[in-house]
Amino acid sequence: MKALRFKILLQVHERRIFTYALYFLGNRADAQDACQEVLLRVWRHLDELQWDAAGPWIMRVTRNLCVDIIRTRKHHVALFDENVVALNEPMHNPAHDPLEIAHRRLMQEQVSAALLRLPELQRSAVILRDVQDLSYNQISAILQLPLNSVKVYILRGRQALRKIICQQYRGEMEHVRKA
Repeated sequence: MKALRFKILLQVHERRIFTYALYFLGNRADAQDACQEVLLRVWRHLDELQWDAAGPWIMRVTRNLCVDIIRTRKHHVALFDENVVALNEPMHNPAHDPLEIAHRRLMQEQVSAALLRLPELQRSAVILRDVQDLSYNQISAILQLPLNSVKVYILRGRQALRKIICQQYRGEMEHVRKA
């Protein structure tokens, strides 16, 4: 029975755990390590876990583990892992315009890099809302914050992302003008 319950939870949450960790941490190896550790913790606490509270608990564990990984990193990681793009990239379709695909990939790279520059709570809130597509109430439960605070973190995170990306574009445009 425990194995079946774990398998069901795994099917429902594994991709969400990995995607969150990948966007939060910025590289595939750390995200895989985090995902494995979260799944071990789920297995250890499966008997205590209430079915209706499993989702928020699992995402809270994922978030906390990602924060711990960042705190214990000894070296600065690359701002972008090309595998982040692959998560949202549509299946290859020869009918797609290569220029459009390249543009979409570039935008995803810039957003992923910008996400890594956000403060932890803003990054968590934006990833949970805009990448994971969770409701504000679900995010409130995961982050254990009041609903209004969640909304503020999402708003400020989006504003900061916009500012970072605009600065990147300005820098690129200056570089092109000088060349």
